[in-house]
Amino acid sequence: MKALLRDVAASLAGGDGEDGDPFFHDAGYEPFPLDDAHFQELVPRSDGKLWFVDGGNAELAVSGSRMVSLIRLFAYSCVNGQAEKKFRRAEFFCIAQPVRHHDTLLYAASYVPVDVPAGVLPQLALSPADPTIREGVFSADLAVIPGIARRFAEWLFAAHIVEREGEAGDVLVRDGTLQAGITGESAAAERLYRAAQEKQVTVAALSKTTKLFTSTGKDLLGVLYRRGSALHEHKPWAYHPIADSGSPNHRAALFAAKLHGRGQHAFRIDVLREQAGGAERALALIAGNSNDRRFLGYPFGLIAADNYARVTSHEKNYYRSVFAGRDDPHELLNRLVS
Repeated sequence: MKALLRDVAASLAGGDGEDGDPFFHDAGYEPFPLDDAHFQELVPRSDGKLWFVDGGNAELAVSGSRMVSLIRLFAYSCVNGQAEKKFRRAEFFCIAQPVRHHDTLLYAASYVPVDVPAGVLPQLALSPADPTIREGVFSADLAVIPGIARRFAEWLFAAHIVEREGEAGDVLVRDGTLQAGITGESAAAERLYRAAQEKQVTVAALSKTTKLFTSTGKDLLGVLYRRGSALHEHKPWAYHPIADSGSPNHRAALFAAKLHGRGQHAFRIDVLREQAGGAERALALIAGNSNDRRFLGYPFGLIAADNYARVTSHEKNYYRSVFAGRDDPHELLNRLVS
């Protein structure tokens, strides 16, 4: 058994074959050959303002053809290395249901706001057969709609933050990537990009997980972590370029970075393509925020935003008990928030 486990561990480690080069299945990307000269040491800094935006959602009730979820968004900010005590959040209930549209049905979202700035609730109505949401050859399930509503709202909430409070030199970091792959999502992303460029706020996104591979089938970030850590031992570093993205749905320059000298992971970081010239400073500021002992090398601001945006088990249980046996969620929700 021990020998079998060692074989499994060796397989997960990727073996001893050639590293290969970055590989992308989508035609919109032009990868660059892997080159150790593209590693650069990062010098963490804290002389600026960082915004971290994340969201959470939880299903609360299913009543006939309707589904009720609670969606919460949170923006956590740090100035010169210190957390601001002013909280910014949005919260609303989302009711997903099929609606008649000409001779077909669409999956639509309606909302009951709890505390939401103007312009953050997305207009959402998608065909179950939309190729950007369907499951293989099968139509999408209604259950995907609350997650999509949250995803769109995260873009709009980030845009709201930049429009109202963004200042030149700020950096806004989303959880995830800058890819906008769902029908209509690019319009929400574009609002953020337009505001950020007008205010000179750099937009970035950090992904905890990635599906990037090399041409030999290895995990790209695993390869970069090993090679970068050998070149810059016990120091943070960044790697760029990985690939050019020509896709209008992914306006990003792609980076990989180890954000703390003792960090155990490298992360993918997207920076708005038009702002790539300011990426070195943005990554240095993110690295300066990545020294929390609970997760060395991961931005504390994203940990905090995730915690504040999360819908707790206690909340879910409470609302599920409230909705039990109710046929009209709209009427009950309006009473709850009034």
